[in-house]
Amino acid sequence: MVLRDVGYMIRIKILSEQQLTWKQSFRIIMLWEFTSAVTPSAIGGTSLAVLYVNKEGIPVGRSTAIVMATSFLDELFLMQNPEVLGWLKISCISVWWGMLSNSYGHVCLPMDCFTILED
Repeated sequence: MVLRDVGYMIRIKILSEQQLTWKQSFRIIMLWEFTSAVTPSAIGGTSLAVLYVNKEGIPVGRSTAIVMATSFLDELFLMQNPEVLGWLKISCISVWWGMLSNSYGHVCLPMDCFTILED
């Protein structure tokens, strides 16, 4: 997880064309991760990440472009790795089937896919 966050810091530093310091990059990524974890996906960390990048001195338009570029790069990574997508799809289906057969009453979320499969 630490390596992933360091990768995010490097990516946001590159996308901001070195306008952000390492400390600012760390702060943005930690706030972004926290917001993503505690808010619903419709509001989510991505919409508030624009605010976090803007608060570090990057104009709003450029902040939006940086955040959208990071989202695009995430999607591009998943598109280039079909085995990852296949595993996620199979995992969600198997979890959904398990919930159906055990008559659980909740929806399969990506977080559920990972936590249930670990058991």
